[in-house]
Amino acid sequence: MKAHIIAVASQKGGVAKSTTSLNLAAVYQKIHGYKTAVVDMDAQGHIAKQLGLDKDKFENTMVDVLLDGLPIRKARYVTDFGFHIYPANITLSALSIESAKDNHKYPHPNHLLSQAMDALRGDYDYIFIDTPPSLDAPTLNALVASDSVLVPVHTEYLGADGLVELVDAINRVHVNDGAHCELMGVVATLHMEYRAHNMEMLKELKIYCEQKGYKVYDTFIRRAIMMAEAARRGVPGVLYDPKAAVTHDFINLSKEMLSNGTK
Repeated sequence: MKAHIIAVASQKGGVAKSTTSLNLAAVYQKIHGYKTAVVDMDAQGHIAKQLGLDKDKFENTMVDVLLDGLPIRKARYVTDFGFHIYPANITLSALSIESAKDNHKYPHPNHLLSQAMDALRGDYDYIFIDTPPSLDAPTLNALVASDSVLVPVHTEYLGADGLVELVDAINRVHVNDGAHCELMGVVATLHMEYRAHNMEMLKELKIYCEQKGYKVYDTFIRRAIMMAEAARRGVPGVLYDPKAAVTHDFINLSKEMLSNGTK
């Protein structure tokens, strides 16, 4: 077994990256029977927060792994839902500065996560990496460590803004860091199919991506209050309400992803 690593990335905030990472991990584990994990590379620590966990109470987090060389398995947290998380908190914000100012200690600063995650390749079938809304060290590390990149895009005006910059970042880590990650696709998120504006933005997103040669998944993830309720109770939405329409969205997205070469 060798894990397929998927970075969920966008330099725009508020596009449901953490929600997508967490719920896909739950679906892959619960519905498809795969061993999954989520690595949090966002200093906001939303992965732990959405599970009702205090992001500041963990003994070890990703900053200890990346800057202090802690074996990554020592940062593992086993959830009540069958998948594992590797949490982060505000201390991860030090990564960009610390890894850049000491070339002797960190000769390849964009490879810190990849090197750490080598130990996990045999532990899981799929690992999802949640990333911050930026293209600095945490996201670059996630790109270098990943096999595929999934991009959530909110179906609103300028929702696709920044997509080209993310693809440029993928190309840069190919050249500068020898990365092999590929853009697996774009998924529309927080979609409201009953609003003409959102439907028009979805249409424009598909046209834009077709022109650029980017794949857009047929499935969209609709906006649902239930997801916020589930997070408040510390449960992934797809497990909190298995019959909800948004749960079926995530299930259908997972099937599309699996049928398009991520097996």
